[in-house]
Amino acid sequence: MGSLFSHAKERSSRTRKEFRHDVKAQLHMNALVLSESQKVLLRKTWKYLEVDMNNIGKMVLLRIFERKPSIKDYFPFRKYKGERLLAHHTFINHSYRWVGI
Repeated sequence: MGSLFSHAKERSSRTRKEFRHDVKAQLHMNALVLSESQKVLLRKTWKYLEVDMNNIGKMVLLRIFERKPSIKDYFPFRKYKGERLLAHHTFINHSYRWVGI
């Protein structure tokens, strides 16, 4: 029989695991389910996005770094800004991967 602390820790840990599982399951379901009108809209707008996918990938990454600057610390181009960042080969490759080019 464990201490009160070990039982509380086990219960808390189990609850966190269950919570993480529920969140992942919900995100997975939300990611897979599109309404018919969303599918139609996606098909209509994709042709406009498809024309400039490499710049869209760059804009997405820049927006992520703008909203959460600490994420940039995980990339090899973390010290670069402005035009030097946009021209960095690793940044460009990541932006291509982001949009699936």
